[in-house]
Amino acid sequence: MGTITQFAKRPTDLSRQVAELNRIDTAILSAAKTGTPLPSPAVIFGALSDASLASAEALESCGTTPVQVNVRTSLLGLQCAMTDVETSLRLYTTLAVTPR
Repeated sequence: MGTITQFAKRPTDLSRQVAELNRIDTAILSAAKTGTPLPSPAVIFGALSDASLASAEALESCGTTPVQVNVRTSLLGLQCAMTDVETSLRLYTTLAVTPR
């Protein structure tokens, strides 16, 4: 179980993950609009994997104590960022197979 200091760091750690996913999402949308290549799959799926692990660690560190509101809010933001990347990838693939 985490200490108070670890709990205080969680939202910051999760915010970094959100920022990284938002950068990737912007790059994917830009690529979809311009027809240019996507960022490296290693970068995209690495960030998604890191975000998933960060979510699991944040929840696991809470143990049996309730999840703090700020951590819960950060986790929801991270989930939204992950969903945005997934949606942008779908858009990119749809546009890539559609004749322009």
